Amino acid sequence: MMRIGSQRTKAESYEGRGSSGRGSEQGLGKMGTGNLSIRFTKNGKEISGTNTLYQNYPNPFDQRTVIGINLAQSTQGVMKITDVTGRVIKSIDREWNKGYNEIWLDKREVKASGILYYSFESKEFKAVKKLVILE
Repeated sequence: MMRIGSQRTKAESYEGRGSSGRGSEQGLGKMGTGNLSIRFTKNGKEISGTNTLYQNYPNPFDQRTVIGINLAQSTQGVMKITDVTGRVIKSIDREWNKGYNEIWLDKREVKASGILYYSFESKEFKAVKKLVILE
């Protein structure tokens, strides 16, 4: 698995928007930023991949963690954080993009500690993982 994220430094791409085509900063004109992504292709066609809910990182965590999910196609779905009794602590219901998606979870948002579960559910895909929040 390879992952690009903004945990250490902001993940972004840069594109020069100038007319000279020279590689120097002066020749680039205005700089623009864009999102950074990796796409895998075979014979010029994008490989869509499979649906995967990844283990949160870091786990256990004491402040923040990231939960990643890869989807073979765009879909309406819900990510839920629940306690061991099944009580929903946080719910994110939205349209998820095809490919890699991630959400950052802050301990202050969930106001809980110990063992929790996170699940993703859409019409095409269901998965559950366990996470641990330290005191």
